[in-house]
Amino acid sequence: MTITLQADHNPFDTLIEFVNRVENPGGGERAKVATAITRGFAENFSTEGAASGTPWEQLAPRTVGVRRQLGWAGEHPMLVRTGDYRRSWVEAGAADHVEVFERTGTGWLMDVGSASERARILNEGGVTNIDPWQIGRDGQYHFVGGARAVYVPPRPVNELGAKAEAGLGDVLDFVVDEIAKRVG
Repeated sequence: MTITLQADHNPFDTLIEFVNRVENPGGGERAKVATAITRGFAENFSTEGAASGTPWEQLAPRTVGVRRQLGWAGEHPMLVRTGDYRRSWVEAGAADHVEVFERTGTGWLMDVGSASERARILNEGGVTNIDPWQIGRDGQYHFVGGARAVYVPPRPVNELGAKAEAGLGDVLDFVVDEIAKRVG
């Protein structure tokens, strides 16, 4: 990326304005960056982790059976029954969706993802308790067996793959180029 700055006045003033705008992007610029990130999350759902380079471990046979009992598809798509969990990662404004912009001493930080209580265990893996009452495709709760503690393998949504990282880089380049045009 090449940035050319032109100034009809003191070029240092233009440089300072450019740096200030990059340090303090507007809402539209932040939304473009957040959208690029959520596209990567959506690819992870669509490819069941393969887009990130870490394909998700297949569902346990008991889980497949319970899903079918509840009226959902058996093996696929993983982590998507009602769609609420997926939406919490990929749709701005959805319940549990997070988009936080914070200025730091060295620039800025953007936290995009899900605040769903399920996110930690599904992303990192670990032991969790499975509720014996689960929602079916019919919208009703059904008894699927006694409560039990099970190990859930990690199925990270928040790891961006090479394609998503490249797309994010392209968006950042575009945003900086647009800021440079407005300042120039």
